[in-house]
Amino acid sequence: MEQLPSADLLLFTRYYHAKKITIEMAIDRGFEVDSDKNILKMSLEDFIEDSIKRNGLYTVVRQSLNREYKNSKGGILLIKFEEPSESTQQGVGFAMDFIKLMSETKGKTRFGIAVVEQPLSHDAKQKLNMKYDFRLQVFQLSDLQYNPTRHMFAANKYTAMTPKEQKAFLTREKIKPKQLSQISFEDPITRYFGWQIGQIIKKNITALTSETLTDEFVEFSIIDGTPL
Repeated sequence: MEQLPSADLLLFTRYYHAKKITIEMAIDRGFEVDSDKNILKMSLEDFIEDSIKRNGLYTVVRQSLNREYKNSKGGILLIKFEEPSESTQQGVGFAMDFIKLMSETKGKTRFGIAVVEQPLSHDAKQKLNMKYDFRLQVFQLSDLQYNPTRHMFAANKYTAMTPKEQKAFLTREKIKPKQLSQISFEDPITRYFGWQIGQIIKKNITALTSETLTDEFVEFSIIDGTPL
C-alpha cells in the first residue's frame, strides 16, 4: 500500500473505527448487516486498500460508508456519514437535510444515525429534537472510536423491556419508576443502543470478585434525562 500522508492516515483510522462500530451497533439493535460483516474482520490496512480500490481516491470518501439496514419487523436503520461543514459546527441546514432524507425513507419503523466531525449548533439540536414519526441520533466521529459494550469492564448483557414488560415488572415489584436507579439519556451505552427516556433496562452483570471468581447479578435501571 502506498504511504499515506499522516493526516489522511489519521482520518482513515478514525473512520475505520467508526464504520465498524456502526455495524456492531446495527447488529446489536437487531438489524441485518450481511453485506458488511466482512468489514468487521478487516484490518486497518485492508480497510484503506479496499476504500482506495472502490473509490479511486487516497482519502476517505464518506458517502461510500453510508448504509441502509433492515430488520425482520420491517424496520429501517439509515446510517449517514456527513461531509464536514465549512464552519466549526454542523448547522440547521444539515439538520433539515437529514430530516428530509429520513422523511423520504420507506419503512415500518425508521431510525436514522448521522456521523459528523463537528459538534451541532444550538439550532440544529433544537431541530433534531423535535418530534417526528422516525427517530434520529447524531454521533460525532470522536464518539465512535470504541464500542462501550465491548471493553473489559462491560461484561454485561443489556435488555430493554417492552412497555408491557415494564408495567408487569413495576406491578410485581410494587415500585414506581422513580425508585429505580437511573441511566443518563446521554450515557454512551444508552446512545449505543438507542434507548429512549422512560425505558427500563435489565442489566445482567458479571463482576470479577477475585482473579479467579466471578459474581453474577441483575440490576434494573430507567433511562432518565433530557436530550441535548
